Order: sequence, then C-alpha cells, then structure tokens
Amino acid sequence: MRLLAWLLGRTPLWLAAGLCRALAWVWWLFVPVRKKVAQDNLRHALPERPSGPTLRAAFASLALGFIELLHVQQGRVTLAFHGDPGLLERGLSGQASLFIGCHSAGFEAATHLFAKQVPTSAFVRPPRQEGARLLMERLRGDLETLPPHGSMRLGYQALSQGRTLMFALDQRRAEGIPVRFFGRPAWTSPAVAVAAKRTGLPVFGGWIRRSAPGVLHAHVERIELEGDIERDTQRMSDWMEAHVRREPDTWLWLHDRWRRP
Repeated sequence: MRLLAWLLGRTPLWLAAGLCRALAWVWWLFVPVRKKVAQDNLRHALPERPSGPTLRAAFASLALGFIELLHVQQGRVTLAFHGDPGLLERGLSGQASLFIGCHSAGFEAATHLFAKQVPTSAFVRPPRQEGARLLMERLRGDLETLPPHGSMRLGYQALSQGRTLMFALDQRRAEGIPVRFFGRPAWTSPAVAVAAKRTGLPVFGGWIRRSAPGVLHAHVERIELEGDIERDTQRMSDWMEAHVRREPDTWLWLHDRWRRP
C-alpha cells in the first residue's frame, strides 16, 4: 500500500487521469465490484442517462480524487472558492459553521485543502483495511476526524471552539430518517438539522467541481433552514440532488444509498 501510494503520489496528474479512465474500463469489464449497485442506483435515479459512460466517468473521477489527495502535500492541487463567501469568512475569523458536502469530484482533496485554511472537524468513516486506514490518517493532515457514530458530543465541542463542522450528508445512515432523494426514501442523518436548531449556526453546502486534474472548485451556498428537523433534512437532500442531477458523472453511485435498514 505504501509503495503504491508513493508511486501514485509522484505520477503527473494528467497521466494519472488517463490511468483512472483506463482503470474504469477494467472495473466495468473485468472486476465489476459494486457495478450492479451502481447500475441500479443510476437506473432508478436518472433512467435517461446511459449507464456505461456515466458510471465509468464517475469511477474514474473517484479514483482520481484519491490520487489528488496524495498530491496535496506537494502543493500540486489547488482549490478555489465560488459563491457565498460566508463559510470561508466565518472560518477565517474563528466563527463556527455547519458544512455539508457530497462525494463529488475531488471531495477528499478539497476537504484537506479547506482544513489547511480553516480549523475543520469532519465525521469520517475509516477504511476497514488497516493499511488504507493508516494512510488516510496520515494524508488528512490538518483535518480533525471524528468517528461517524455516537460522537455528536465531540462535534458540539468542535463548534464551541469556533471550528467548522463538516458532514458528508450523501451517505446512508441506518439510524437516520427517511427523506426523498431522487424520489425514493433514503435514510439520512438528521444531525445537521438538529445541530442547526440547537446552536442557531448557519448551514452551508459545498459542491466540488474539477476543471482539470488537480484544479478543484468549491461552489458554496448557504442553505436556509426553518427549524423543523424532517423538513430541514429534506431541504438539504434536495440541495444535494440538484447538484448530482447537474453532474451525475462525478458522484459516488457505487454507494448503496437507498438500502433500507
């Protein structure tokens, strides 16, 4: 694992992008891990989209995102902010915010680059494989990671210290509440809506786009909530869905998002 990471961390990103596209074809044709899950997800969500090109592009984008993370420490990956400046301004001035993101292009690298500027804590599910877990811990650098289960106490503590608290709200949570996502119930954590109601802090959403290998853009929007947990969680799900609809070839379709508890 370390040798592979070392090699990929020294591969030019333009070449890595080509390797990821080739790897996507290998996945599609020969090693279709979670291929059926991805096909079912896309067919139910966006039946008009051709599954082959969309899912291969999404797979390649995901793979490139992990390679970009290996290049962050060498300064070869950049992140530009667009949209609402409130998230960055509050973070730089030591004010806490709630931030939701999605697993889109370069999400891991963008999160790391954001944490280099703004004190950030994030709920992260560690990889099961020990070598991968140790590697991810080393690469995440300035990002404070919190376990995804039973750790909201630590999340509130981070907020009290003026940190930005980040959630990947497009992940299935068996103990969550069902809200609509592409017309089907998707079990989603209500923790962001609960925290917003409890603290009164603003909620921002960030969608990551990639204009070239290693060139990332965070499009930030403030999401206005009303204090009703279920409706607010639905509003955030609608925000995510709108972005996935616009750029379906960069989202994590391999995740079993709609599986029931």
